[in-house]
Amino acid sequence: MLVAVNAPELAGDIPPEALQMFAETFLASYTNRSALDPDRLSYYRAYRAIRAFARGSALRTPGVVAGLKPPDQYAWGSDGSMRRLASTFGDITGIEIPLPADVDPE
Repeated sequence: MLVAVNAPELAGDIPPEALQMFAETFLASYTNRSALDPDRLSYYRAYRAIRAFARGSALRTPGVVAGLKPPDQYAWGSDGSMRRLASTFGDITGIEIPLPADVDPE
């Protein structure tokens, strides 16, 4: 999740495709070395995506209780990360979640 969703915002000139290839290669190597249940992996990827999406949405919503908001520099709250989180969650679950109104749909 870190590489596929958030790294494009932080990696500068590295193409997103290269980051995705890195993430896939890392996961393939990891699963070759340890037993990893694909269903559990999907569950935790979906959980992480929706949790980060909810926190990113809270950051953008006026009036949300301060304790529910992540810090202002929350890296998962950028427009690009929010789009990728929604897409990742949808790809895994088949459930489409709407982007916050202030996220540029690109």
